[in-house]
Amino acid sequence: MSTQGHETGRSAGSRRGGYAAAVVVNALILYGLNVEPGWQAVPFLTDGFSAVLALVNLSIVANLLVNLVQIAFDPPWLVATGRLLLATISLVVSLQLLAVFPFDFAAQGVDWATVTRILLWIGVSGSVVGMLVAVVQIVRAVAIATTPHGGAPHPH
Repeated sequence: MSTQGHETGRSAGSRRGGYAAAVVVNALILYGLNVEPGWQAVPFLTDGFSAVLALVNLSIVANLLVNLVQIAFDPPWLVATGRLLLATISLVVSLQLLAVFPFDFAAQGVDWATVTRILLWIGVSGSVVGMLVAVVQIVRAVAIATTPHGGAPHPH
């Protein structure tokens, strides 16, 4: 059995290492936002951030859980389904951040509010594209999995 079953050509060990690194990074971000030092320590976040904190936490926890599952089990259909879930959550978080806009860059010399809005809209666009790509990947993975010989051509 090949260890390179994904379109990326990365070995199972390499993929699992990436998933594990993502788990660690997400756990650290979750701790940093909610425990120590806490989101209040970020100078450009306003009290309005508390209105989006639950969604931000949902996004981080979902990412952490998806990567934990993929450490043990990562067939292409599951990876694509995880991407669809995370892109959908990212879309919701980005739209909510745009609606609440819990940022204050008044003390800065650069118009960081406009830069932040542009970046959030890029995130919205990227999430939509990511959702579409994930749907195509799910359909493709399911089609390959349900085709005799895993999609390999029949010998004549």
